Amino acid sequence: MKTQNILVVGMQSLLSMGLASSLAQPADFQLTECDIDDLDALTDEIFRFEPVVVLLNQSSVLAAENSLGTILATFPNLRVIVIQEESNWLNIYSSKAFNLTHISDLRKVIEAE
Repeated sequence: MKTQNILVVGMQSLLSMGLASSLAQPADFQLTECDIDDLDALTDEIFRFEPVVVLLNQSSVLAAENSLGTILATFPNLRVIVIQEESNWLNIYSSKAFNLTHISDLRKVIEAE
């Protein structure tokens, strides 16, 4: 199996470090950690490391909806996982695009979800 890159952004807590550590155990994942809070810098890091997943802390400005939308529009195959450390919840964001050739296609898209 090919090693998959995971970009871990701004994770300083024990929970975050534990998640990063557990992901690194089978060598299927290559973790890259960075401490940035700028969308342009994150975009540069994604271009550079080509991760399949970006892990963000909910308290990061990069986890705001407008930033997430920009990230997913720029990198449609990327998944972004936002960790809510206080409640141990994960929110997983990804992008799906559909080509509508007829108005009835919208119904199919809605029903498929």
